Amino acid sequence: MARSQSQQAKANRQLAKAGWIDEGDGTYALGPKPFNSELTEQVLYKVNKDTANTEVYKVSRSTLERSLLASIDATTGKITSNKDNFITFYNNDKQAHKLLIDTAKAETSKNVVHMIQPETAVILSQTSSSPYKGGLVNLNPEEIEEPGSNEGPFFEVVDLSSTSTASTIDFSAITQAERDAAKNNQIIDESGKVIGSTTSRGSDVTNAKLTPEQLAAVQQEQNINNQSDVDGYPVPEGSQPISPSSSQTGSNSSSDDNVSAQTADERNAAQFKRSNKGGTNKGHMQYPETMNGDRIMFQVVDYQKSGLGGENGFGIGQASKRSTNILSTIFLPIQRGYGDTLACNWGEGEINPLTAMAASLSYSTIMTAAETGNLGDAAGTFLSGLNSRANTLMGSEGNAELKQMTAAYFAAQAVGMQGFLSRTAGAAINNNLELLFQGPTLRSFNFQFRLTPRSQNESNEIRRIIKTFKINMVPEASQSNLFLNAPRVFDIQYMTTIGGGTKLHPFMNKFKRCALRDFSVNYSPDGQYMTYSDAGMTAYELSMTFAELDPVLANDYEGVDDTSSMGF
Repeated sequence: MARSQSQQAKANRQLAKAGWIDEGDGTYALGPKPFNSELTEQVLYKVNKDTANTEVYKVSRSTLERSLLASIDATTGKITSNKDNFITFYNNDKQAHKLLIDTAKAETSKNVVHMIQPETAVILSQTSSSPYKGGLVNLNPEEIEEPGSNEGPFFEVVDLSSTSTASTIDFSAITQAERDAAKNNQIIDESGKVIGSTTSRGSDVTNAKLTPEQLAAVQQEQNINNQSDVDGYPVPEGSQPISPSSSQTGSNSSSDDNVSAQTADERNAAQFKRSNKGGTNKGHMQYPETMNGDRIMFQVVDYQKSGLGGENGFGIGQASKRSTNILSTIFLPIQRGYGDTLACNWGEGEINPLTAMAASLSYSTIMTAAETGNLGDAAGTFLSGLNSRANTLMGSEGNAELKQMTAAYFAAQAVGMQGFLSRTAGAAINNNLELLFQGPTLRSFNFQFRLTPRSQNESNEIRRIIKTFKINMVPEASQSNLFLNAPRVFDIQYMTTIGGGTKLHPFMNKFKRCALRDFSVNYSPDGQYMTYSDAGMTAYELSMTFAELDPVLANDYEGVDDTSSMGF
C-alpha cells in the first residue's frame, strides 16, 4: 500500500508549505527554529516516514551540531529522553521540558497525515494511545488510481483542508436524512434505520446509503459550516479548517467552480481576511542585534471577534483567552518607566423607602411570572403586595413617620415644590446614599523605546520593527471596500534571563491581550536631523500606548501564595 505519484507530490507540496524538509534518510525535519521565543535555544523535530516516531534535537547556532533530547513513540506515546542532554536543556526547567514535548507533538500532528504511508496511518488512526491520532482522518479508497496487476489496493488519506472533494460531489443526489446521518457520523440502511457509526472500529461502511466519497464530502461541508473564523484561525476540536484561498488556485474556470461550492460563511471569512502585509512568517525581530538580559516581547496576533455567545446568549468569554495564531514576534530591551495601575468604577447610588417598596413589588411580580410561567399567579402576587404596601404606607398598620414622609412626598410632587419637607418639618427624606460598584475599567500602558542602530543589520531591523507596528495597528479595507477589517492586536510579556533561559518575569505584571491605540516615531530624538551614509537615521524614539481588550478580574489570579508570577 503506497501513495501514487500524484498523491505523493500533493503531500510533498503541503509539507514544504509547512516548512518540513525531506532529509533523504527516511525522515522529515522541521527546524532549526527558536524554542519558547529564545533565540539561543534552537530545536529541530524529525519524523520517521514509516513509523511516525519523532525525535527532538537541540541545535547549536554556531556549529549546527544536533544533540538528541528526546524521542516520542508514535504508537504508545512513550517518551524516551537522553538524560544528560535533556537535563541541561533550558537549565532543567521542567515546564520548558513539558512545553518542548507538547510542541513537538503538536507540530507533528499538523502534518503527520502527509508524512507517513497510508498503512501506517491506518494503524495509528485506530490506536488509542497514539499522540498523533487526532491528526489522522478516515481513509478514502475512492480517490486512488487504479492499481496495476498483482498489486494490492492503494488508499489515500482524506485531506479535509482541501475543497476538491466537496466540489466534485453531486449533493442533489443526497437526501436530507442522509446528510444528517453523515454529519452525526451515523450509518443508515436503505430504510433509513441507523445501523452503526462511522467512528466505531469495524463499522461496515459499505452498508451505508452514502459512498465513502459522499460521506467524506458531507462531513467536510459540516466542518465548513462549523468554522467561525477566517483561514488560519483555530476551529473547534475535531474539525478541520477549510482554507478559502485553497480553492482559488488553478485555472479561472476551476476557481469559479470551487467558489460556487463554498458556503456563505466561508465566502464571508474570505472577504474579511486580512492580507499578509503585516507579516506571516512567524519570524522574530529584535533590537539590539545581540540581546542580553531582560526584555519585553510583543507578539502580533489576529483579532478574534467575540460573537454573540452560545445558545443562552451569555458567557461570551474574555478576549485574551480566544485562541489565535502568532504572526510576528518583536523583542525590545526593558528601558525605563514601566508600571501598572488597577482601577474599578464606583459611583454614588441612592434610594428612598418609596422607591425601594416599588422596586421590591416589581421584582417579586416579575420573578413569579418567570418561575411559574403563569400570568395569573404573577397578577395575584402584584395585587397582594400592593395591598400590603398600601397598608404600610397609609393604613392603620403603617408607621407614623412613614405616613408623614409619604404625604410630604406626594404633596411636593403635586405642586412641583422643592424642599417641602424641609420647610414644614425641618428635615429631608433619607436617600440612603451609598457608593456602589459599577464595573471594572480597562488598563492602558505607555511605552517608550530609544533605538540607536549600530550596524546596517540593526538599521534594517529597526525599520522592519517600526513597519510591523504601524501596519498591524491600523484597519484594512475588505475586498469589497465596504468594510474595514479590525486591526491586529498584541500579546505582551516581560521576559527575564535570570536563572538561565528566557521566561516570564516573575516580579513584573502580566498583560491581557492589547490593542495598540497610538504609535509615534521621533526620527530626530537628539534635537537635530542626523543620518548615516546610507540615509538611515542615527536614532529613533518610539512612543506607544496599548489598551487591554478586557478587564482584569480576580479569576485571573492564582492566589496570593502563588510565587510563579506577579499576576496582572
